[in-house]
Amino acid sequence: MFIKNIMLLLLYIVILAGCSGSQSGPAPGTSVAATKINAKLVGTELQVSAATDDQSNPRLVYLPDKQLYFVTWEDYRYRNTYGADIYGQFLAGDGTACGSEVLLSKDGAGVALYGNQTLPDVAYRQDKVAPSSSNLAVVWQDSVGTTTSGYVRFANISALPTASACGTPAVSAAVSMDFKQMQIYSNTVDRTATVTVMNGSSVATINLTPYVVPGSVSVTGTYTKTVGPPATTVSVSATDDGSTGIAGAGVSATSFVYYNSGLLLLPILFLQEQHLRILQ
Repeated sequence: MFIKNIMLLLLYIVILAGCSGSQSGPAPGTSVAATKINAKLVGTELQVSAATDDQSNPRLVYLPDKQLYFVTWEDYRYRNTYGADIYGQFLAGDGTACGSEVLLSKDGAGVALYGNQTLPDVAYRQDKVAPSSSNLAVVWQDSVGTTTSGYVRFANISALPTASACGTPAVSAAVSMDFKQMQIYSNTVDRTATVTVMNGSSVATINLTPYVVPGSVSVTGTYTKTVGPPATTVSVSATDDGSTGIAGAGVSATSFVYYNSGLLLLPILFLQEQHLRILQ
């Protein structure tokens, strides 16, 4: 019985020793200040593009073997002629430009695509076996296309420069991806439209569906002035010249069309009210 009591006493002492061990961390109810980490910006802001109008939605990728960055963005410098375009620029490690800005959304002749090309993204494929075969791929969404393809396009960039040799890269013509969707992004341009101007202005303002193909607009018909004397009738036959101008009989030389927005302005010679028929 004595030995049993001794064993129970020793067990009780061990339990007390375990419960009274030291704790790691603050005592209950004690507040501890969080450690503050101050991040620092290196250098100042760098301007990548000084073009007119808006530049937005940039994407950046690093080319480790070239010691260069590549940035791409949507650009509105020619918004009234072509719409939004996709541009790119190589940058050295210190933020300075390596070469010139490059137009990426272009056709086989090097001309900017019509419509709006937006929301670009970029990926780099490094070829370690044949470094000269490395390339960049830039993809974007496009406002011009069909239910078969065209709403997503990409361009391939090869012959890439390096930090020590800022040459001009080779940019492929934009390629349509087989991206199918059930609903067309924008309505098809109406083949015919009849517009009557009733405000007495000598300038007819007509809103076509956006993304008009250059060289595809013709204006024909008889224009009759019905407001105020004398009554005047003029026959009009004019077409656009592919460079925003509208030229022909019955219209002023200041007539023009914005292909991207579909805005058609026709100062009709000596008329205050016109009945117009647009054929496209």
